[in-house]
Amino acid sequence: MAESLNGKIAAVTGAASGIGLATVRALLAEGATVVMVDWNASELDKLAAELGDKAVPQVTNLLDAESCKAMIPEILAKVDHIDILHLNAGTYIG
Repeated sequence: MAESLNGKIAAVTGAASGIGLATVRALLAEGATVVMVDWNASELDKLAAELGDKAVPQVTNLLDAESCKAMIPEILAKVDHIDILHLNAGTYIG
């Protein structure tokens, strides 16, 4: 990345595995605080313990409208703003 992300706050959906987790790790390595959004609470807790204080777990089920509606207010209760929103999570219907 061209500049440091120190002091920036990111939120990443699908953060407990795959591309989302790789993104979390990359953002943390560049100095950002990262809100890890995923439905898997136990995995988020495990990752938060592993990754440190700058990794903030946020349980949201993106397949549930009410959970989605609550996501941003819940994130903003944990951090004071969002600089980067990486909407990584998706689903396959086929």
